[in-house]
Amino acid sequence: MKRFSFLLAGAVLGMAMPVAAHDGEGQTHAHRVAVTQLPNGYRLLVSGLLDDRDDVRFALWRAILGALLLAVLLAIGGSLAIRRHLNRMVEVVARAANNIADGNLTRRPPRDFSADPLDRVSASLNRILERIEALIEENRTMTDALAHDLRSPLTRISANLDHAANNSASKDLQDSIPSIEQEVALMLRMIDDTLEISRAKAGMGRENFEFIDLAEILESLHEMYLPLAEMQGVALTLDCERGLMVHCNKGLVARSIANLIDNAFKHGMCGKEIALSGHAEGMQVVVSVADRGKGIPVERYADVMQKFRRLSSARTLPGMGVGLALVTAIAKLHNGELQLDDNRPGLVARLILKAVPIEHGAGDWPKAVPA
Repeated sequence: MKRFSFLLAGAVLGMAMPVAAHDGEGQTHAHRVAVTQLPNGYRLLVSGLLDDRDDVRFALWRAILGALLLAVLLAIGGSLAIRRHLNRMVEVVARAANNIADGNLTRRPPRDFSADPLDRVSASLNRILERIEALIEENRTMTDALAHDLRSPLTRISANLDHAANNSASKDLQDSIPSIEQEVALMLRMIDDTLEISRAKAGMGRENFEFIDLAEILESLHEMYLPLAEMQGVALTLDCERGLMVHCNKGLVARSIANLIDNAFKHGMCGKEIALSGHAEGMQVVVSVADRGKGIPVERYADVMQKFRRLSSARTLPGMGVGLALVTAIAKLHNGELQLDDNRPGLVARLILKAVPIEHGAGDWPKAVPA
């Protein structure tokens, strides 16, 4: 057992100070010594070896670094968990927003009824969707009722006018009745088109979607309008490739393309040339109707695609201002779009729909291939 002799020269009672101690083997060790005066006259001397300071310092740093590493790991793990939870909330909101934008209000965010933030967000979104669906249904019901209430008397007026034209002896009356019938027919068509726009914007019509080749529609419309073009001296051409598969409502798409052709005949017939085309561009099918008429100013493109907006403020040309609005609504129903462009001269209207990749079975109708 080693004996240490301390040199306490200059030691002060009640204070700790470093001193040198000899172990009797010729080695000197550094100690920290504290001297305390006891009541009985003795002095209490307490000392500690200072040579293990590096070990203590290393152990301290190791403890600090270990605690810091643990804190970083916990922070990263916690942030990842919070991020995942927030991403789930954002995904629920984004999915609901996409459903609303697509007009699909029947799909609801799932709930687990745990009353956590994600469940409360889902509950709020479901209430919003239910309210929107109720308002759209109320609007649709009101529009249908209004259209029916207007269509019925107009139909009766048209029938009475036809009866009067066939039974009236007055030549003046017989001459004026056809123009009245034409105005009544125009009003009936305006009601039908307005009703169709409202239905398309409400997402109605998706239940009748099917896989079709747009080339068949284009060929049928070209054949239907060709006699009219020949009668008016207009060159109606068709440039269309086969296999333009789309998933759509066949009747609505055919009606939208027919509206574009009608618009070309109405406003572009002076150019004596109307070109109908259909082709694939990547994952899209583009149907174009181009004329060589006066065209539309670029700054009015957005205007003419709104309901009851007409190029001529005087409204001297026939029409109701709902044709392009109907095409726009049908395009959005199919997640597509209507684009207008300058044909230099004239106007080119492009109906863009999403293409469906196909594979042809032997003798079978082409089937959609999963993307």
